[in-house]
Amino acid sequence: MTKIVFKTDLRPLFDVLKMPLGVLFHPAIIAYSESESLVYIADQYATTAIARLEESRVPIEVVQA
Repeated sequence: MTKIVFKTDLRPLFDVLKMPLGVLFHPAIIAYSESESLVYIADQYATTAIARLEESRVPIEVVQA
């Protein structure tokens, strides 16, 4: 699993990830924590997720868990 920590306030993103809409992102998003501004991504989807966030210029830190 890959942990992606957002370096900026992305409250609208976490509003989308909340249940029941969060279920739609399974199996890519395993879990998320709004209070810590992080998302856990399944490894097979991590490369794509990271690339898309970087293309969008979203400041992130990636940690292999």
